[in-house]
Amino acid sequence: MGGCRLFGISETWPVEHGFKLEVRAQPGRPARTAQVALRFGEVTIKRPGNCSDPAARPQLVLRLVEVRELDAAVEEPIHWRLLTTHEVTTVAQALQIVGWYRERWHIEQLFRTSKSQGLDIESSQVEAAEALFKLAAIAMIAATKIMQLVLARDGTVDRPATDVVAAEQLPMLEALQVRFEGKTVKQKNPHATHSIAWLSWIIARLGGWTGYASERPPGPITMRRGWYRFQQMHQGWNLRNVCTP
Repeated sequence: MGGCRLFGISETWPVEHGFKLEVRAQPGRPARTAQVALRFGEVTIKRPGNCSDPAARPQLVLRLVEVRELDAAVEEPIHWRLLTTHEVTTVAQALQIVGWYRERWHIEQLFRTSKSQGLDIESSQVEAAEALFKLAAIAMIAATKIMQLVLARDGTVDRPATDVVAAEQLPMLEALQVRFEGKTVKQKNPHATHSIAWLSWIIARLGGWTGYASERPPGPITMRRGWYRFQQMHQGWNLRNVCTP
């Protein structure tokens, strides 16, 4: 409102906070630490003249959080403009919005894992809505477990393996570790036994990862392959135990 354009209004706001962001590496762009400026404020958005909903409110009050990188020499500097219905009146609240936005990559990876590059739920022949909802719920549970393993691969998550697998599956995993570990230190599972990072290492090995630090870290697709193999092997493990007198 007031005749200003939405993304131009933040230019008139003062910088409320400066901080550093760790920017992930991308193809053709190395990882870096970005120095950014934080601005935020309330905006009132006018209903567009060509709005298709005649019952829409004439205006909408939102909060705008802007994060802009200060280094203009960077080829593609960070410039995020985040609109939210959450209250943003303090730096802490604005940083919370930024933190939520930064989690979008994990959300995208979760859906990627459940779709064509992972569990391939899109190829399902299920037509009934109720059955499709159940299938989607099952797929999301599996995709969530796979993403838990991906996020734990570096050993920075202090959680037990039983967050993802049942306690009775641990003996089989111990046997798999013996199979995959080599004689040198580089070929050993470096994580605490029965931790989620320990589990992630084993599932990644099942998915085709070599285990060497020089190789690219295992991603969702590798973990999905490993998880699928693990589930198949566990069925055989159970059958062996049932049939063994």
